[in-house]
Amino acid sequence: MGDKKPSVVVTDGDKSMRATIAEVLPSARHRLCGWHLEKNYVQMVKELKFWKVFKNAIYANFDVEEFEKYWKTALESLKLMNNTWVKSPCDIRQSWAMAYLRGTFYVSYRTTSR
Repeated sequence: MGDKKPSVVVTDGDKSMRATIAEVLPSARHRLCGWHLEKNYVQMVKELKFWKVFKNAIYANFDVEEFEKYWKTALESLKLMNNTWVKSPCDIRQSWAMAYLRGTFYVSYRTTSR
């Protein structure tokens, strides 16, 4: 790559991979794979309505304020505010929600596959 470092890295969210990216490529933006997020969290929550909410939260073109309002309202209506599997991705939403990823060029990459 001509001594150039990538500006974006998309992974499945492995903790050791996240730590390595932060150490080796500190200027790169780390994005979590949308497909892995959907697969993992929807299976753990096991709530059909949550799948729709989560998928929309990943890909919708919200700004940060709209996203936060949408997420809070959706989780309250589904009574999932205290669900551990819902809290986990929420804590790292800057790595997967489009609202937080705006302004970074991703060449349409949303998953780890091409």
